[in-house]
Amino acid sequence: MTETQKIQWKRLSIEAAAIVASILFAFAIDAWWDRRQEFEIETAYRQDLLVEMREARAELAGDDERRRATLSAIDSLQKESATRSVPDSTLMEWILLATRNPAFFPPDAVFQDLLLSGNLHVIRSNELRYALSNYSQEHPRLRFVEGNGRRFVANNVMPYIFDHISLTSPEPGDLNALLTNQYFGNMLTKMHDNISSALRWSDRIGTAIDKIIDLLEHDPRTLSGDD
Repeated sequence: MTETQKIQWKRLSIEAAAIVASILFAFAIDAWWDRRQEFEIETAYRQDLLVEMREARAELAGDDERRRATLSAIDSLQKESATRSVPDSTLMEWILLATRNPAFFPPDAVFQDLLLSGNLHVIRSNELRYALSNYSQEHPRLRFVEGNGRRFVANNVMPYIFDHISLTSPEPGDLNALLTNQYFGNMLTKMHDNISSALRWSDRIGTAIDKIIDLLEHDPRTLSGDD
């Protein structure tokens, strides 16, 4: 092999190395850009999720307050069936409260978009992904319990009430007969159980939401998106 041939091979090797290096550098730039975009997407999701989860927690707290008011009305009606001590107007208020079934419909546009868009992978925290998954499982359970309660009231309680008293007339009818009726008493017990069950599931959802909020609030990436 001549000296000229050796120089050509050396030059070709250098050029090949330069080409490989430039390709690897381009790949590195693309990978960095992809990661940067994912960081920005994750930051946006984190910030929007924090706002949405805080609103959901406030909504849940309001629903729980209404559920406890419903339980209190049912308790009052059950006590009143043994000892009549309040006017008809108060009884009517309790009956209306007792038949109320609050339903939890939180804002969830960001949460649903995160799940349905396939972007859950951009959330790099395994703990946060698990917390979001847990919330997505708890919510349908509460809706199922709430649905059972609403159907029971609509299909059983309200028709029975309408058959015995008037909710709109100044003279509602024989409230004493309604309160002392064993069948109505059994329905009150069932309604109490339904609302109590909803409160238990609501407590589980509240715990799940609080966990998500805590993780978001204490992770600097929620604010900056830094790796």
